[in-house]
Amino acid sequence: MSTRIGFIVRILSEGRAGAEFRPPGEILLGARAITEQVLHETLAYTKTHRVSFGTAILEMEAITEDALLRALSVQTGAPPASARDLAAVPPDLIRLVPPKLAEKHTTLPFRKVGRTLYIAMAHPRNTLGGDEIAFLTGLSVVRHVAITAMRGKTVLFLLGEAVGSSHALQIPFLRRHASMTALALEILALRKKLAAI
Repeated sequence: MSTRIGFIVRILSEGRAGAEFRPPGEILLGARAITEQVLHETLAYTKTHRVSFGTAILEMEAITEDALLRALSVQTGAPPASARDLAAVPPDLIRLVPPKLAEKHTTLPFRKVGRTLYIAMAHPRNTLGGDEIAFLTGLSVVRHVAITAMRGKTVLFLLGEAVGSSHALQIPFLRRHASMTALALEILALRKKLAAI
């Protein structure tokens, strides 16, 4: 069995076993996706740089975004929202969730099928957030886990279309924006202003 397939099988078999909370580092270590040394280096990085475990391990380039996303999916019990899922978010879909609500629950709607809205969340176990979005939109909501960096890349892509790739924002700017949806709405407003010029 290839290492990649073995990793996926271990991740999936571990994910459905219990409902207790397990840190992503422990999940990745248990699936043999990282070593103990990488785990300790990543934990040290989180303290010195004051970032989350996921941000740290990605910035260290110790694993791929897909591997981290699978571990987060196991941790939360929510299906993953991949980079491909977030690559083409229509502007009208972003407008479905009010910016303050999106900021409050750190969410980004990425697909709508019939009366079902699929949302990418940093914390999909937050059932209150999903329920509140469902109530305000009048749609059924399916919560997916997404890596914050992926949501940020989606916004950077939208911004790149609006102002050109030469004016791409830096990561510290994104860290100051808790809501990717609010930022995306700002980008849409910027698009309209640029189109009027």
